[in-house]
Amino acid sequence: MTYLTRYGMPLSIMEFDYQVFYRKVKYPRIEIKDGNVRVIVPFGKRPGAFVNKHRDWIERKLKEIQKAKEEAEKLIPVDRSEEEFKKLVLDYIKEAEGIVGKRANKVYFRKMKSHWGSCSSHKNITINTFARILPDRLLKYVIFHEVAHLRYMNHGRAFTKLMKSYFPDYRSLSKELSLWWYRVR
Repeated sequence: MTYLTRYGMPLSIMEFDYQVFYRKVKYPRIEIKDGNVRVIVPFGKRPGAFVNKHRDWIERKLKEIQKAKEEAEKLIPVDRSEEEFKKLVLDYIKEAEGIVGKRANKVYFRKMKSHWGSCSSHKNITINTFARILPDRLLKYVIFHEVAHLRYMNHGRAFTKLMKSYFPDYRSLSKELSLWWYRVR
């Protein structure tokens, strides 16, 4: 059962809309995706006090999302054909495999909703077709990240050390990639 709730409290306190979802959960939680606030609460519980308790955090996150959307509008997508994109990805994968010392089993291309790429336990790499618009340095970073998972399947210290050795600015690249999500949507 879903209810759209305006504020959930007196209008002067809350400045955002949120949706309430009643589920079989033990604790309430808040999810914010693309500026939409979803409050998941156990059956029989009222969300008002919980939302009010986390109001400052919600408002801060909504402002961050709005700022990111504004920054994303300034990003200039690269214009590549699908063929150019696939060739470039395969070249970058080959280069990264030489550095990492591991080879991918297969490479796939598909639209993905929440990741730029993935690496399966079967050593298959999937690259999001939306990555076609990324600048070269970000595309290279995404691919190196996935190839690095051929050696380390988690984001532990060894993985981070490998990423840092070839992308010392990997944290800023990761943040920039987050902005591009708002550009491709």
